[in-house]
Amino acid sequence: MSEEGGSSSGPPEIELGPANAIQLAPAITVRIYPTTPPQTGSPAYLPPNMAPRTQTPLCDPDQASFASTETSGVRGPLRPNLDNPLLIYTPTELDAAVSQFAHRHGLTHVLQLLQRSAHLARDKESAMVFDERLSPEEREAILCEETSGFWRQSKYLKASILVTSLSGMIQGWTQSNSNAANAGMPAEFGLRDLWLLGFLNSSFFWGAGLLGTSLADPLQEYLLGRRGAIFVSGVLTLGGTIGATFSRTTWQLFGCRLVTGVAIGTKASVAPIYTAEVAPNHIRGELLANWQLADALGIFIGFAFNLIIFSIPAVEKIAWRLQTVTVLIPTVFLLLIVYLVPEDGIGEPNTKSESPRFLMKHGKYHEALEAFRLLRPGPAGPLMAARDMYYAHAQLEVESRLIATRRISDQQPDPSRALQARLDENPVDPADPEDPVEQAADIYLYQIRNTGYWQRFRQLFSEPRCRRASLCAATAMLARQFTGINTIGGWIANPRIDVYITELG
Repeated sequence: MSEEGGSSSGPPEIELGPANAIQLAPAITVRIYPTTPPQTGSPAYLPPNMAPRTQTPLCDPDQASFASTETSGVRGPLRPNLDNPLLIYTPTELDAAVSQFAHRHGLTHVLQLLQRSAHLARDKESAMVFDERLSPEEREAILCEETSGFWRQSKYLKASILVTSLSGMIQGWTQSNSNAANAGMPAEFGLRDLWLLGFLNSSFFWGAGLLGTSLADPLQEYLLGRRGAIFVSGVLTLGGTIGATFSRTTWQLFGCRLVTGVAIGTKASVAPIYTAEVAPNHIRGELLANWQLADALGIFIGFAFNLIIFSIPAVEKIAWRLQTVTVLIPTVFLLLIVYLVPEDGIGEPNTKSESPRFLMKHGKYHEALEAFRLLRPGPAGPLMAARDMYYAHAQLEVESRLIATRRISDQQPDPSRALQARLDENPVDPADPEDPVEQAADIYLYQIRNTGYWQRFRQLFSEPRCRRASLCAATAMLARQFTGINTIGGWIANPRIDVYITELG
């Protein structure tokens, strides 16, 4: 009990937490201490055991926001929540879960950091108030995190986005060069069959759709990782482009374009995933849009080079070959950058430059923590890196349990209702001692090691959720063809190609 005004006598107080005193009666004063920070501009009230902290905002306070949750500080009803699976834990349970995670993966040397970061991921508001070890610089970095744009991110993140942007640019550049080749290539090869010419032009997309997307999965999940798959696609682009430039027959040209198409499909399947896994939450959508922007930029630059080469009379007979070989410009840059993005910029290849979520899926937690650290610059970098790693671990674990639950639910008469009933009860049930999947050290490691390519392919049609998503994606792509964009993109250099072919005959 404390006394008002510091005198030895006075009305008794009941201290429940730090806040403004509320006078309920002449004899009793109750102080209520909230678990959330006060509004901007109001005085801060801290618990008696916490020293007051002064803040010197490095960004506009009105722009900084807390990630509040409906169950902040309360256990509340358990509902499936992939956005924040840590909400089902009380603070004590969360500390125990983090401790188990750290001992399992040899991360005990950063146990306290992981526990602090887990509380930050679970409830940012409470962690900002009750974590006494937060320095003023760390506090400001966390507050300003969601208002930090792309140019305030780490150089590693910028280099990673450059890799994905170059991948998109190569796709657009290749398409524009294929278009320009229609002005000279049919005459050199004596093409008089309009269907054969159309088949040559579509060979990129045959390779991308039938082979490239199928190759991407084993390359990135089992063999080389995200960066490795992008590197292989760059090598295929290099070989296919050089081969097409020096091709002597239509079948040689078709084969080389098919190889280039495989590279296009692989890059298109891997690069956006790589971007999504390294991008911070608040700018992820913006960075993912860079793929389409880079594709359009590649088309523009490719046509610009086509125009320059067309304007040189001395190279008229080999103009289409020169236009084809210009794709090597972004390809060489891609090959140089994709494996030369280590800790301190351009240098020797480094595993820590891989996607951190990919490293976690394969049990490489030390490397994953280092990769997250590269993505989070500033004084709060280590804390935010540990937060992102444990948060990703929790999400991967819940996702894998959902997969296991769906497998059981599919055997029920009404799968969707049975699934929802179980998920509503608890999305992360305690491990079942009779189920080897549930007994795996990390359930998502079991899933990735025991789920093959063909099994995941079947899930596109067998699982209702995947089937609906596939149907939506296929419908969107079919609708895109009806707009006529590919017709314009493939034939604009020679819109009357039918007349041109007739004249050749």
